[in-house]
Amino acid sequence: MAADVITEDMNSPMVFTLTERDYVSANFLHARAAYKKPRSYIALLVLALLYWALMFFGGGCYCLRAAMISAAYALGGSVLVVGLCVTLGLVLLPFRSRRLFRQSKLAQSEQSVSISPDAIRFSAANYNMTQPWSDLTRWGENGRFILLYVNDRQFHILPERVLTKNERAAIYDALKKSGIPKNR
Repeated sequence: MAADVITEDMNSPMVFTLTERDYVSANFLHARAAYKKPRSYIALLVLALLYWALMFFGGGCYCLRAAMISAAYALGGSVLVVGLCVTLGLVLLPFRSRRLFRQSKLAQSEQSVSISPDAIRFSAANYNMTQPWSDLTRWGENGRFILLYVNDRQFHILPERVLTKNERAAIYDALKKSGIPKNR
């Protein structure tokens, strides 16, 4: 359990400063997880059905062959539109992330993180927050970062480069103990 892994030497905080590159990479990790959610596929299906209905009923032709052709166009058009939106979103993500990083004094400042069995504490010059593990909604990782989600859009970034093996194990144990699901 987390209490077994957290030792006295972990009472000293992990100190780090995020770089612009860290911030962009963490946002790519977040975006990749967001696109893997079932609601992305449901949106594609709804868009295809709406497009098909518009073509079928708007075209005035109610035969089966026309319906099949309309369905093929609807699916192809929906895949094209969704693919274009996803591609455009991924192309713009680095620019938006860099802009947000430059606007956020907190993201650019030196931060410290300390962990306990019940919570994780984030501190910076003008920021101090204790986040109980149970308040986190999910988490994700990619070998460079651990993202701890407060909600669907807001997350804390922990660079793995500042974590010792024991700290990493303590974080994983606390997440497991709290029953927080991991992004796929």
